[in-house]
Amino acid sequence: MEKETVNCEPSTVNCQLIFLSGSTAFWLNSLVDVKQVRGGVDQASVDKIWREAAWEVREGGITEDTEKALKALNINYIVVHNDQSAEFYHDFKNVEKFENTTNLVKFFEELGDLIYKVQ
Repeated sequence: MEKETVNCEPSTVNCQLIFLSGSTAFWLNSLVDVKQVRGGVDQASVDKIWREAAWEVREGGITEDTEKALKALNINYIVVHNDQSAEFYHDFKNVEKFENTTNLVKFFEELGDLIYKVQ
């Protein structure tokens, strides 16, 4: 996933905001300049709704609530790791919710790593 994230995102997302979770959130900005909603670590986020919105995105089970959280944080892209991913941290508990909406368009998928564009 590291190679795909670095090769795929910077030229495509340009200066747009990305929701990352797992180890990718820690190292991505050492390789490329992309905007993360949380700035690489949870406690670095300055957004007042970060904690509740991030919980909803990562652990909530209701698609509509996740869509609202993504929009409230002005997220343009979200990187999701499912059970087939080699990512060490599997922070997303209900990954099927990302498939059940027309407000997210799958942009990339390989070996359990997915990137969605938020509409």
